[in-house]
Amino acid sequence: MAVRVATFRHMVRRFSPQLRSRAKVLKTFAERMGFVHFGLVDQHDDDYETIRGFTASLSHIDSDYIVGTFEGYNFRFVDRFDSYKHGSHSHEQLWCIMEIELQNNDLPHVFLTPTGREAGEYDKLFTVQPYLQPLNTMLMQNHSTELHGRYQILARTTHTHEVERLLTSPIIAGISSRFWPHGVEFNNGKLYIYITQHRLTKTVLETSLASGLWLAEMLDELVED
Repeated sequence: MAVRVATFRHMVRRFSPQLRSRAKVLKTFAERMGFVHFGLVDQHDDDYETIRGFTASLSHIDSDYIVGTFEGYNFRFVDRFDSYKHGSHSHEQLWCIMEIELQNNDLPHVFLTPTGREAGEYDKLFTVQPYLQPLNTMLMQNHSTELHGRYQILARTTHTHEVERLLTSPIIAGISSRFWPHGVEFNNGKLYIYITQHRLTKTVLETSLASGLWLAEMLDELVED
């Protein structure tokens, strides 16, 4: 516990004005949506289910934990801080993560990482999930210059045909226009949206919520097909 408290205090000192701003935006957003805002939670001591995904670790610290239901879907949000090794250097990072519980549990594990300046925020992904491989050059049926220019599509190479079936033209068009520069992941019946901008705004959160709901509905419609 002493180590975690010291780490959190370091985070507060380093990011204090930024954290206060983010916390205020997230709390206001939760109240506006009728969600429940729990604030800081401890993954080791508090009784709650940790939001998974590539950012989960034994050292991450979750603040502004939010849960709620919207349009029939269960949502969770968290502002997550972690410090991890990248090569010989230590990297500190904040992610705002949105999780949506899907009805479709049969999806392959797919991660769409933004290219360009935002790509560096996902370096940890290739360490903790090395089985995910780039598929952009292998997906030709619904090739999109816009999506392929903005995102690297990652999955197991053995799932290439399934991923191609999953990424229909409407889904590809929607992801490229609605989500960039956010990361998108679906795995084990959950959809994750990763927001890496240091400055959170009401517009970013509301747009991400609407976009996440749209994609969840599109993915769940595949069950009916």
